[in-house]
Amino acid sequence: NGDDLAIRQAAASALGKAVEAMAQLDHQQQQQQQDAHQAMAQLDQQQQQRLDPQQAAEDDAAAGQLAADDPLRLLPRVLYPQAKSGLRSNNLAVRQEHAALLRQLVLALPDRFPDLLPLTSQDAEQDFFLNITHLQIHRRGRALQLLGRLAQQQQQQQQQGEERAGEVAGGVAKRRRMADGGSAAEQQQQQQQQTG
Repeated sequence: NGDDLAIRQAAASALGKAVEAMAQLDHQQQQQQQDAHQAMAQLDQQQQQRLDPQQAAEDDAAAGQLAADDPLRLLPRVLYPQAKSGLRSNNLAVRQEHAALLRQLVLALPDRFPDLLPLTSQDAEQDFFLNITHLQIHRRGRALQLLGRLAQQQQQQQQQGEERAGEVAGGVAKRRRMADGGSAAEQQQQQQQQTG
């Protein structure tokens, strides 16, 4: 219920603690994965051979997946969608709580939300999530300007990446044409030598 302040604040506090716990769990899992990879690398160096390549690939894929009972599975399935949907609420207090939850998710788990990380800042004046729900209209405008600038930068980076990919593809096609043309010219010379 968005109108009951006590319930809303208690829920926000509980979700904040859940996010902190998930961040600690994520950090522990990443540390365990790094330790496991280092141990496997040492074992591989000692044995100088890998057991079964297919089994190794399956083990690597399983290491990147979350277990069925892992609380981190709540992030993409429950917390993130709920935080996004709460931003559309008509109630300002509900929007503020959901923006704060989303900010906390991004700051606690930056590896899982790399696209949203540039919207955060140590400076409260530059933080999108703090400014977008601020009471002062100029702070909301500043947040929207920041979002627009970041969207333009991302679009420019994407266009530059596509141009580079096109240049690479064009270079490959040109080399193929040259190789095909060279082999065709060689074939013509061989035919002329055979007839002449």
